[in-house]
Amino acid sequence: MNIIYKFKSFWRKNSPIFKWKISGTNPKSPLLRPIDPWKGSLSNGEKSFISHPKIISNEYWHSFEWLRDLREVPNQRARIRCRDLFNEWQSANHEWDNRTWTTELLGKRLSNILFCYGTFADTAKADFQEQLMTSFATQARCLELDWKKINNYKDKMYALLGMMAGRICLTTVKEEIDDIIEKVIEETDNIFNVDGMHTSRKPHIHFEILKIIIEIQYLGKSSSIQYREKYDQIINKVTSCSKMLQHTDGSVVNFNGGSKFSKDLISQLISKSNSTIKPYNGITNDGFARINLKSTSIFFDAGNPNNNSENWHAGTLSFELSYRKNLIVVNNGFMETETKWTKALRGTSAHSTISIDGKNSSNLENYKNEGRIANTTNKIFERTKDGFFASALHNGYFSSHGIYHKREIMLHDHGNKISGRDELIYSGAPGTIPLEAELRFHLSPHLKPAMVLSGDILLRLKNGSGWSFKTRENSVFLQDSIFVNQLNLLKSKQIYINLSLKNLRSSGNRVIEWEFYKSS
Repeated sequence: MNIIYKFKSFWRKNSPIFKWKISGTNPKSPLLRPIDPWKGSLSNGEKSFISHPKIISNEYWHSFEWLRDLREVPNQRARIRCRDLFNEWQSANHEWDNRTWTTELLGKRLSNILFCYGTFADTAKADFQEQLMTSFATQARCLELDWKKINNYKDKMYALLGMMAGRICLTTVKEEIDDIIEKVIEETDNIFNVDGMHTSRKPHIHFEILKIIIEIQYLGKSSSIQYREKYDQIINKVTSCSKMLQHTDGSVVNFNGGSKFSKDLISQLISKSNSTIKPYNGITNDGFARINLKSTSIFFDAGNPNNNSENWHAGTLSFELSYRKNLIVVNNGFMETETKWTKALRGTSAHSTISIDGKNSSNLENYKNEGRIANTTNKIFERTKDGFFASALHNGYFSSHGIYHKREIMLHDHGNKISGRDELIYSGAPGTIPLEAELRFHLSPHLKPAMVLSGDILLRLKNGSGWSFKTRENSVFLQDSIFVNQLNLLKSKQIYINLSLKNLRSSGNRVIEWEFYKSS
């Protein structure tokens, strides 16, 4: 495979046939100028104006996201800066390169150029526009050439985004637009569950694909009423699950890494979907559950890890808790940039759940033991006379210790109390004799926690109100923790409970009951 890849790279860089295939005639300006659905980032725009887009990231530089951000800079020279940066990029990247002409970067670059064309290129000289359009058309033809060879589902969506931008810019044939819409509908059937949740179980990819779907809709709509209705149905379902993954402060839950998108962009995604549909309330096909009463929300991961997804997490049966616009219980989050934290943040101890003997509930090293992946069963989600009840059981420690973990969560009426029950059940199967379990509740960095004389832990929220945590367990501690927000590492605290399991095999089970309640 590596030899094939090297040959492709060599051929594309040196073959006159490839260069001929992506060459051709093109209009001197776009045949259509779509409305850009997004507002740029003034902060990033100022950095790009004063310094260079590369100081943010190479991906940012090659995606041309800076075109949108420079538009926000209140300086008449911002559009000239855009042209200068394009000329710089074009000079260094006018030929195919395996690093800068990836499917994802091509899709982003083409759509960003077209969405922002009116603000930086329309008033430029004719020779600039001609060079820009030639570059645009060349990259669009490259995507069209690659389409049938793309296997990755996310890359397919970015390819369709770039191809749609190319087609509405370079042709007036309606069937060309309809073809893209039909392909998008077909591809979404492969990447979303029936309820609208992305199959990767990763919130960031879910929102990323929603962004692509919205952008394609802004670029062009099908001439077929049937396809337009189907497209709207897809957006409605995906948006409903998107809202489900949001805390009331607008942030995204930290399951499987959460999302790198800012709260502002997430808000734009929801508003631009033109959907008034309510958040999905219940348990999704792949096990995400949202419980909401009054001003309190609980997000519960009762699904199986998708170990085919890159950087998947071993956070089965973890949960997050928020009250109004205050996060209370969270998971640590994730940093894709390779650091000493990368693997640790994927582990069970980085999630608000139980781990046994320091082991993850699923083996993150797939090649070592593919069989030890937590499988959840006995899922219950129901309204009771006392509130909302959710429960599930997983077997992540069965093959290693012969143990099942069952978690029950009750959000009581009025939303002012959450009762939890964790049970470790010995099945009688052979395995390593367990020594201890560690139950963690990672806390938001905006909380001020303190242990009081009764043994309860007082949690002072940033709005001044108070929640408390209590349990009958004796080995309860407040320890240091971390929280990843927008790739920034913040100091926080965690409630840590150490549980001896030396008698688990003789007793058959170990039960831990706990409670979060509003105290002021």
